[in-house]
Amino acid sequence: MWHIVVDWRDLQWVQYMKIKITQQKEAHKLLTVLVEAKDLTGYFQKVYERVAPEVEIKGFRPGKAPQRLIIEEVGLARISQDVLDMALRGSLGKAIEQEKLAPVIQPKINLKKWTFNPLDNSKTDILEFESEIIEKPKVILGDYTKIKVKSDKKMDISVNEQDVQKVLEKLQNQKAKMTDTLRPCKKGDFVEIDFTGKIDNVTQEKLTSPHYPFILGEGAFIDGFENNIIGLKKDESKHFALELPKNFSDKMLAGKIVYFEVKVLQVKEIELADLNDSFAGNFGHNKLSDLKEAIKKSVELEKKQQAERALEVNVLEQALKLLKVKIPDALIQEEVNRQVDNISRNLSRQGLTLEKYLPMIKKTSEEFRKDLSPQAKKNIEIGLLLGEVIKREGWESADKEAIKKAVRHLIAIATKTK
Repeated sequence: MWHIVVDWRDLQWVQYMKIKITQQKEAHKLLTVLVEAKDLTGYFQKVYERVAPEVEIKGFRPGKAPQRLIIEEVGLARISQDVLDMALRGSLGKAIEQEKLAPVIQPKINLKKWTFNPLDNSKTDILEFESEIIEKPKVILGDYTKIKVKSDKKMDISVNEQDVQKVLEKLQNQKAKMTDTLRPCKKGDFVEIDFTGKIDNVTQEKLTSPHYPFILGEGAFIDGFENNIIGLKKDESKHFALELPKNFSDKMLAGKIVYFEVKVLQVKEIELADLNDSFAGNFGHNKLSDLKEAIKKSVELEKKQQAERALEVNVLEQALKLLKVKIPDALIQEEVNRQVDNISRNLSRQGLTLEKYLPMIKKTSEEFRKDLSPQAKKNIEIGLLLGEVIKREGWESADKEAIKKAVRHLIAIATKTK
């Protein structure tokens, strides 16, 4: 199998291509391209020149057999497909350059007509396709030099003993030992349950799960749920009713009465490791005091970064109020695709796939993508905002540091005191 690479800038023979552009809506253009037989012959020659030297036919040196024999050896379908691939990529690229279009996402191609026979060079050979071009939307940005936000330079990022203790508790849980127990469960125990939630005798998928593990007392459920679990033993069941909070994530269920059926599958007692120098050794420190000092520095850095991030988000939110732009849905979906890819990669590091993860969060693929859309839209808006700042300030947009520079610039403006 051959992979044909084409650079449309090398297509000097292309002379008979016809192009039609129809404005669909803002930032959308429909590109219709017609490639005639004479230009298709040129694409065929390019494909043939790359394929022929690799074809061996008995009685001839590689690539020196008659053209018809080489084509028949490779296969008409394969040659035709390679010519089509090259012609689509080449003519699309040349049309975009010729018409001075600037697509911001990979254009999709809709093949309308394709007739080609590499053996007869017919004058009726033809390629016709359409491609929707999504260009950068029109951006209107107000005077960002007037944005102002309060920057609390005296923000307390100090770390107290309680902050350090919280991290130590997390580390203790990482090294904790769990032991099966038949006693009634209590707060702090590891518990695994099956639970089913029904409203008006109809099972609610979002309120139902088998083999659900959690630490009792950490508030993983709605108010009152875990209190009903306390005191149950392994293999015991319980029925109880709770009212869902008014601010429940699913607005259709908010405020309704749910009848739960719960069965305890496992109860494990958690034995925390002692906090001593030996414990510190698990994390690369000789003494507990050294571990505490490392934790203090880490939490202090985290607080500082959180404060800086909060300021950045505040500034960008203010700047976005000055931005007027209509984002094409195709561009939003492209950003959603990018987010889904990132999430899939993160899940794979945890030994999960997106297909397994979605049932765990009670979401369909469509619901999951819909949830991502608002942030995807905002990501694009921020990118266009910063791009406009870079443009107005006269900076080199290809500079990898330009985006960070634009963010710092906005923060400096927004926090500048008279």
